[in-house]
Amino acid sequence: MQELRILHLEDDPFFADMVEELLKAQGMRFRLTRAADWDAFESALHDQPFDLILSDHNVPGGDGLKALSHCRRECPNVPFIFLSGMLGEELAIESLKNGAADYVLKSNMSRFIPMVMRTLNAFRETAALRAAEARIRRDQANLHGLIENTTDAIWSMDLGFNILVFNSAASLLCMKMTGQPMVEGSCLLERLSPGMQSQWEDAARRIRNRDRFVQEHDLEWAGGRGTLEIAFHPITSGKAVTGMAMFGRDVTDRKRLERAAVEIEGQRLRLTGLYRKMRIPLHGLTRMAGLLGRTVLDDTQRRYIAMMGSSVRRLADLHARAETFQADLQALLPGAEEASAEGEGADSRTVVDGATARNDGKGDPASLRILVVEDNAINRMVVKGYLESLGLEAAVAVNGREGVEACERNNFDLILMDCQMPLLDGFSATAAIRELEAKAGGRAWIAAMTANAMPGTKEKCLACGMDAYTTKPVSLEILRGQIAAAQKLRALGVPGKALPVRHPHYRP
Repeated sequence: MQELRILHLEDDPFFADMVEELLKAQGMRFRLTRAADWDAFESALHDQPFDLILSDHNVPGGDGLKALSHCRRECPNVPFIFLSGMLGEELAIESLKNGAADYVLKSNMSRFIPMVMRTLNAFRETAALRAAEARIRRDQANLHGLIENTTDAIWSMDLGFNILVFNSAASLLCMKMTGQPMVEGSCLLERLSPGMQSQWEDAARRIRNRDRFVQEHDLEWAGGRGTLEIAFHPITSGKAVTGMAMFGRDVTDRKRLERAAVEIEGQRLRLTGLYRKMRIPLHGLTRMAGLLGRTVLDDTQRRYIAMMGSSVRRLADLHARAETFQADLQALLPGAEEASAEGEGADSRTVVDGATARNDGKGDPASLRILVVEDNAINRMVVKGYLESLGLEAAVAVNGREGVEACERNNFDLILMDCQMPLLDGFSATAAIRELEAKAGGRAWIAAMTANAMPGTKEKCLACGMDAYTTKPVSLEILRGQIAAAQKLRALGVPGKALPVRHPHYRP
């Protein structure tokens, strides 16, 4: 037990000793300081803190009520008990009103020890409650500051869409949605458009089932159109759902950038197609620019011709790199040769790994079954856009686990596999797919798509069972090469050799 520090204002030394003996007889650990007059009491109170103050009513230089008033100012959380021989009923009531914990008559000291114990316990509980309230107020202030200073709109509602709590960003968002700021206790559903009302009523039904989800709303407000993204989360009390927490933000700029990215990529695809259709003899143009540069005497014309020659050379370099990639891709299949056709309608055959298979439509790229496993929405749109420009369709999985499940349901000829994904990465997903193929037969061409170009990544891809390694961003030429490789593998017409490799990170 902690030592109790007691200050006793008492001018009678005999009575002060008696109080001390009573406390010792109770077995309490304490240190008692006695003040015989007002000056000593005031000095002791300023010198050190105390846990309990005892006071007689009449003392030299003052009285008990004066001491009580002084203690309420200097140490309001320390209990104050009167020990007096002449304390009338009116004076006792007045002392309790002024803040005294209790009083004991000197003629009835049997009440002293129980009174002290009860008073100390009550003040300890009050102090603990006061500290808890202070922590709650501090936490509420910190939480309010955190919510108020975030740029996202945060608010809560009951299941009847009555607003409970909201921050300033939520009030601004409500202005965009309804033209009016948020008001505590008002029903937000009544202010929404009929279309949003039906969506939010469906959301309330999902909230009752403890679902967490996001809705997007295209709205018109002052200044034009915009898109709002609002996340719904249930608020629970025990097992019951009592309300919903809402998190909203204006994603108009993000949607505009996504649309611009898709449009720019489409323009790039169209320009790439136009370049291939032109079939310009780039090396001939380069030589022509060199000849003109040597024959023209005018410096300005020679400078323009040199600029044209430099541009043509850069285009030739790009074309050469594309041709080199095609050659590297063909080398991924050992012993692969180009399919040959003799005459229109002739019987064509494809030779791969020394096996000959009839090209009876299995080499048609339009008949390829393609799976794109990619968690990034922009990358998925780009790859699907490339494939659509080639007249191909593809199934999509947004993580490695979905990719494995898709291969359990269907057979694919070409799988474009991202490496870094949630739930299951591309390495583990490839190992799982190879195990499925080992049991069911067949073999898909799996090509890695990764932004990680660190040393050892390619070896890691091939070790888990992938057939090819490509870095992002993936170009149309790279996809053409992967499609050609998948066609050759499919043209065999027999199951390829499965690779029963288990990646150490895969957990089915």
